[in-house]
Amino acid sequence: MSILYAVPPIGNSTNAQKGPTCWYYAAKMVARCHEPWPPAGQKWISLIRKISTFIADNGQNLNNLGDQELLQAHQGFMGSAKNKDKVQLNSALSRTGFKALDPVYKWDHLPESMVNPQNMQRVPMPSFIRPQDMPLPQNLQGSLNQLEGQRFDGLDEVIQLLTGQHSEQTLRFYRSQIESSFVATKKHDAQEVEASLQQFIEWRKHGFARGHLLTMLGFRGLDKLTTMEALSSTSKLDAFMKVHGPLWCGSPLSMGPVDANTRQNLTSVIGFVAYKCPLVQTMGASTHAIAICGVSLKKDCIYYRDPNFSGHVFFTDFNAFSSAFGSVLKDPNVGLMYYVKNANGGTTCQKHEN
Repeated sequence: MSILYAVPPIGNSTNAQKGPTCWYYAAKMVARCHEPWPPAGQKWISLIRKISTFIADNGQNLNNLGDQELLQAHQGFMGSAKNKDKVQLNSALSRTGFKALDPVYKWDHLPESMVNPQNMQRVPMPSFIRPQDMPLPQNLQGSLNQLEGQRFDGLDEVIQLLTGQHSEQTLRFYRSQIESSFVATKKHDAQEVEASLQQFIEWRKHGFARGHLLTMLGFRGLDKLTTMEALSSTSKLDAFMKVHGPLWCGSPLSMGPVDANTRQNLTSVIGFVAYKCPLVQTMGASTHAIAICGVSLKKDCIYYRDPNFSGHVFFTDFNAFSSAFGSVLKDPNVGLMYYVKNANGGTTCQKHEN
């Protein structure tokens, strides 16, 4: 039996990565399969992602910035629209389990023939209470209670966190109720941004190598010999992933053209289909990161999620992938594969023996 992990997407089906931060989003997809993201005490990683995007949006290259330029970039981020308010669960709403319902009325004018023009009368008619405004189901309320004290970059992040724990129909039905349970909190304060700046400076000492951040976040890198061994056959990759869970994969490879007509029906396993899409070499020295989710039942292809189109699972021919990845491993600067070293053998990640 082959393995397929329920690696969550980074957002809804229309979301793509923001800026040159595929390393962050691929890591987020892999790590969230095991634990909350970012890891406790390391929320600076989210700020590094945001400020990296802010720098790129301003036409600057991170590799060319000195200490002063990094400081200016951080100061610019503090005053920009990118530094949006976070949202946080309102503890009072969490205790009651539903929002306080004030009397809601719609005012309709009486028929003109019944109105005294000198003293127009209006009649209140109570509006219907929507099902979404009723108390939340106990299991959904329990999930919200567990979010107390945490801050999120928006309600989409909250919904994605609840995805997998509850059905899509339930989340859609109670979305307005969930949204009403959250309030805006303060923006990133100066202390948080200063901590991010120090991490940027430390990161630069390591040549902005993504592996440096990944190891700080609880990932373990595979050396080239181990990578080549794991990629020598689908059976060996399958066995490795059954022990370690899904893999972070960074290399000069990115998505080629999607073949929407060639698909595998995984509805009975993960609820949707996977589309065929090869991984092709990127132009120049740029690299890209994806999350490898599993191996096909026939053991002839791999499944993966790409940060740019994370709402879908794609598959590509294993031999073509291993050959391409093996060739780029000859480059001493290429990224390797990583897995979450505290993943407990992947047992906390929802997996399917497909």
